[in-house]
Amino acid sequence: MTYSLSGAAVKGPLSFANYRIHEVSFEAADLKGDIVARGETTELGKFTEGGLDLPGNGYYLIEFLASDATVDLTTGMAPILPGLSTIVESEALEKSKDIFATPLTTIVVDLIRRGNIEDKQGLTDALISQSLIVKSQLGFELLDKVDLFHTPPVAFGNEADLDDILSYRTASEATASLVWALKNETDISTSTVLELLVSDLTDGALDGLAEGLDTNTTQAIQDNYDFLSRLNVGELPVPNTFDPESSDAETPLKVGGLVKLLIHETRQYDSSREISAWGINQNTPLSKLSEPT
Repeated sequence: MTYSLSGAAVKGPLSFANYRIHEVSFEAADLKGDIVARGETTELGKFTEGGLDLPGNGYYLIEFLASDATVDLTTGMAPILPGLSTIVESEALEKSKDIFATPLTTIVVDLIRRGNIEDKQGLTDALISQSLIVKSQLGFELLDKVDLFHTPPVAFGNEADLDDILSYRTASEATASLVWALKNETDISTSTVLELLVSDLTDGALDGLAEGLDTNTTQAIQDNYDFLSRLNVGELPVPNTFDPESSDAETPLKVGGLVKLLIHETRQYDSSREISAWGINQNTPLSKLSEPT
């Protein structure tokens, strides 16, 4: 018996991104084993892959990589992150559960890769523990009810809970906005910024502290945290994104007002979706990162 796997890659939805589905290999430092399928996301950032066996080690790892043709549907521009990754368990294939790759799942996967995972149980445990760390440190008190891997961060094409969708997409876009702000502050690539954030999180907290690294990297992690902890996350602009309700087409959309983007996005790509509940509250309060000590 074979199975079908569907889902999407979303910072904004990644149109025409290349994807590769790997068997998980516990012998590989990056967990990437043999490629069992590959393809390209649709215009709406979705993918469906049929004819899959259940993964031999209990999990598949999926990477979405930007090419010259890839566009972030939110901005109409190249994505600010060159790749997103996620992990899917056998049960998701058996139950036909959609899988999503976002900036937050990418951080979870990167944290897991640093943990010297040796077997299926170790990966299962790491998925739980690292997801909790990411939700607590980069969830802005929004993600209590969110499954990072299976809650959709878009409303079109599903009937998921609107509060969960808004909470997940807001936290995900907030994290991407922090990465973008750091990139602009430090003039280093978003990939390097993300790597430094993961290094900071390896002790279980986003606190500017890291062990076992060279002096320059340790200082960069501290400097980055000092900068991030002073930001008002809800007031950050969503990278390359404008407020769809503003009379001025050049008004940046702020993270706290992301519901306006979701309303606009859903009306454009799934006009039959009932989203009237989103009109009640146009701003999402986000907790701050903790102040540096």
